[in-house]
Amino acid sequence: MIVGRSFFYSGSVLMGGFDNRPCGILHWENVKQIREYAKRVLDATGTERLILSADCSVQGDTPAEHLHGLPKQPENMQGYK
Repeated sequence: MIVGRSFFYSGSVLMGGFDNRPCGILHWENVKQIREYAKRVLDATGTERLILSADCSVQGDTPAEHLHGLPKQPENMQGYK
């Protein structure tokens, strides 16, 4: 994501952060690990002009609780674990 910012004009919105393949963290790991990864991505890239997502799709059998475990308002990460 950090490198991605360098490819676009200042002020562009980035979308991504999670691998959407069947072997990716969003598909296989538990909610705690997904949240920890999300926090690392947000700490590294910031929250401004970012849509934290799995590219443009997710695997059909990805557990719904994995998606619900993602932050809804990443700019308000105080106490997010």
